[in-house]
This record gives sequence, C-alpha cells and structure tokens, in this order.
Amino acid sequence: MDLTSRLRAIVNSGPPKAVRELTYEPDDGYRNAAVLDSDYVASALGGRRVSNRFGECLVVDRRYESDRWHGGVQIGDCSIDDLDSLRILDPALDRGLPPGPKTIFIDLETTGLSGGAGTVAFLVGCAYFDAGALQVRQFLLSSFNAERALLSAAAELFDAADLIVTPSARILPEWVPPERVLEVEWGADTIRFNPDASGDILWRQQPGGMTAVFAGAFRAWHGAARLIEALRLLRARGIDDVQAVLIGDGPERAAVQDASRGLDHVIFTGAVAHERMPSALAALASSVMSATSSVKCSVTPSG
Repeated sequence: MDLTSRLRAIVNSGPPKAVRELTYEPDDGYRNAAVLDSDYVASALGGRRVSNRFGECLVVDRRYESDRWHGGVQIGDCSIDDLDSLRILDPALDRGLPPGPKTIFIDLETTGLSGGAGTVAFLVGCAYFDAGALQVRQFLLSSFNAERALLSAAAELFDAADLIVTPSARILPEWVPPERVLEVEWGADTIRFNPDASGDILWRQQPGGMTAVFAGAFRAWHGAARLIEALRLLRARGIDDVQAVLIGDGPERAAVQDASRGLDHVIFTGAVAHERMPSALAALASSVMSATSSVKCSVTPSG
C-alpha cells in the first residue's frame, strides 16, 4: 500500500470500512535504544505533543505577523482577500468559492527510501493566513510508528479550508473534493533568479570551457554521482574542457567526493547561502538533472 493509499485510509470519514492493514513496518533502528524524549524534542523545537486515536506526533507553530518582511515583500501584502491573486496561478479558478476563501497551503516531506510502502511521511507543512498574519503549522514524525497519528492530525485542517493549494493533489485524502484543490508546481522568484543576476562566483571559471552544475541535496535518488560518471566518460573521450561544480550538502556527499578522486576540474562548494545562489546559477553553462529514473522530480531554484 503506497503513501497516498495509507493517507486516504486514515482520514476517510463515514461508517467503518474494511481497510487493508500495512504490510510493511519500517524498522526505526531504535528498538533496543533509549526511548525518545518527546517532551525534550518538543521543547527544543518550540512545539507541543499532540495525541489522537492513532498515537502521537509533534506539532510546531510559527506565526509571521503582517508587518514582517519576506525578502522585499511584507507578509500582509500577500494575504488572500479575494480570488484575483490565486487566478494568477489558475485563470479558470472560481468553482463557487466564497470571497476571501480560507486557503491552506500544504506539502510534505518523505523518507523517499524505496517508494510505495517504504516511503514514510515525516513532515507535513501547512500554512494559512489569519488576520493578515501567516500561520505555519508543521507536523513532525516522532517515530515511524506515529505516521498514522501525524497524517490524521494534519487532515483535521482540511475540513476548515475552502481551498487547498498543493504541488501534488495525490497527497490529499480522497474525500477532499477536486473543486477545493488548486494544484501548482513549485515556483521560483524570477526577479532574483535570472540569467543577468550578478554577484560573487563560487568557483573559478575555466577559460574557453563549459561549467556543468549540480545544485541540490546530496541524496541517493538525486543522482549527483552520475555527473561524476559522465565526467569520467568525457575524459576518456579526450574532452577535458568541461568542469563540474556540485553545490549543496547531504548524506551522499562524501561518497560522491570519493567517486571523483583522480578527476580534475571538479569542485564541491558545500552548502551555499540562499542569497548567493542567483549569481551561482547565472554563471553556469549547463544545469545537471541527474535523478534516478524511478523518481519523479521537479526542478526549481528555491525562491
């Protein structure tokens, strides 16, 4: 049973139905270790413990008042007072929604281990406007066994929403009517991220050569190692005017660096501050998308 099916089974309303139980229970690695101190974690994150009939998860709330600035925009200027701003994303948007609809933005992060039952939602992020302020609520998995509790707690927000905005409608429970869902791709700030962006370059340009850049998290399914493999093939064919720049950090970075030993013109920058990314991306000749073929990915500079 995949993640979507599990979420639907958890939050389905109505009379009890025969629901197929999970056939895969991930080993969290802590069966013989100390019990997680949920109170300590909640305190450290500024959150709280939430319980329901499925178990317990952690909830972290953040509120950003209307006079707070996000880059060059004030939070209050982003408040959804009517449908005009949302029609920028979907010109056909109407669907009988009330004026100033209560809109919830939602996305989730998964472990991405193997797809299907091997993928577990460990963080669900929701945001909505409240009296001009932006309220952000995050549901955090405290253990693998708490996934049902997390998804059930997050689903309670859906009932109060007139409209749900998400990059993937597949993560929503099946009882959410399609007319209440606005599906949009991840976006980017094209004012900041554009070919003419200026600033410090993170690497020395190779005269007359080409720079191929991987920018993102070093995780197995992002396939950063494939750029190194491609560079070795180019070197074997006598092409030595291509340099590779890998921007970011993550659990697979050390392995990718090991794979690059013996190759020249390979640069690892490590994690880079967001404000330095526009000039970095503007300086590249080619952006590398090397994710494994079994993984669906979207590409956007986080803006």
